[in-house]
Amino acid sequence: MNFTPSENVIGTIFRAYDIRGIFGKELTLDLAYKIGRAFATKIGFGKKISVSKDTRTSGNALMESVILGLLDSGCTSIKIDTIPVPVLGYYVWSRNFDAGIYISASHNPPEYNGIRFRGKDGAGMLYKRLNIEETIIKNQFRELTKEEQKNVYSAESNVKAVVQEYCEFISEKVSLDKNVRVILDPGNGSAYRMFPLYQKIGCETIGINVVPDGRFPDRMPEPKKETLEKTIKIVQDVKADFGVAFDSDADRGIIIDNNGEIVTPEKIAVLLVKKLGEGGKIVASMDCSLLLEKELGNLGYKIIREKVGDVFISQAVKRHKAIIGVERSGHFFIPKFHASDDPFAMSSLLAEVLSETNKSLSQLANEIREYPYYSENIPCPDNVKFDVMEKIKEKFLKYENWQVELKDGIRISTDDWAVLIRASHTEPKIRLYIETTVNNLNELTREFREKLIRFISG
Repeated sequence: MNFTPSENVIGTIFRAYDIRGIFGKELTLDLAYKIGRAFATKIGFGKKISVSKDTRTSGNALMESVILGLLDSGCTSIKIDTIPVPVLGYYVWSRNFDAGIYISASHNPPEYNGIRFRGKDGAGMLYKRLNIEETIIKNQFRELTKEEQKNVYSAESNVKAVVQEYCEFISEKVSLDKNVRVILDPGNGSAYRMFPLYQKIGCETIGINVVPDGRFPDRMPEPKKETLEKTIKIVQDVKADFGVAFDSDADRGIIIDNNGEIVTPEKIAVLLVKKLGEGGKIVASMDCSLLLEKELGNLGYKIIREKVGDVFISQAVKRHKAIIGVERSGHFFIPKFHASDDPFAMSSLLAEVLSETNKSLSQLANEIREYPYYSENIPCPDNVKFDVMEKIKEKFLKYENWQVELKDGIRISTDDWAVLIRASHTEPKIRLYIETTVNNLNELTREFREKLIRFISG
């Protein structure tokens, strides 16, 4: 394959923690082959890489192109048919592979696809450190000798056996005191294989949107209120204890309570933390609610804020030896199980929590106070947005009565409120998030929105 992608294309689709673009236009089979070769070149000769995908229609072709690239530059490939990415993460870790590669564009529409990387422990890999982009642009791939070619091979694992092994692993760590009725919504994505887990731990399961179909005919891949109306109605109609809806690669799970209300990941985290034990560290993305500090701070837990992005959260959970990591978008990391973000482990543990109480999920969730919240994406040209962020940092660091964190954009907080301002890495926008525990949301919104717009226009 002689295709050499332009630096502009690479700059567009090589994101902070994965590679993602429109299939055939931005992410081509030729580029996927080059990515496989570059990854093999950088990770080292003879490494074993497990490769899988979600249900997208372009998944098979992209997976085969990546595998061919791995082989041509010296890595052995172990392919698995469609499984959720946390199952791949578990498999990479449990079988001591050197890395994993997963073909998915997560919550993006069906015309997109992507390539994601997992480390030896199964968690997301900060692949940028490998300088894959530079290797592709300079065409600097490892070339194999005839002798080396004899030591590289491709094999395939039995997908049913892999899923069964994963289900047994998770179920051994969960015990239900009574039956829990759960609605599962894979959204035509890779979670369609996971019903046996919930049945194994003792749940009564009802499915919706269970047919694997990468065109996503039943709903779009992103699980949010606008796409989950049918799922919400079924949860209510069958009087389920809760429902869980997944994106296409099933690294996120959105929880619906028995009344059909979506429960925020932060509230779910509070319930799980109280189940996991007394005291400890909790890693939360910068945009997570203040309710974590308010609910858990006085109970001996330390909340550590980290950059938005599942890879950054997973790394921080390991670094701080946290008992849980949570991201506002619905990623959960629970080291009790394994290192990968895993909504199946999360929702299984939630089922255990509900089996031990006479309260419904809606009652438990309503006992956790929510705070007024505002968010907005404000247009800002790509060529100036990061310069604008630097000017904002310079200005706001002068306020001595504010706590300022610079891990991800700029997060300003006091005992009563928090503001997060961060530039989008993929769109010409600056994102503004505001939350307060007192009655001043309108005042804060007006103040920071006006400041931000002045910085952009100036």
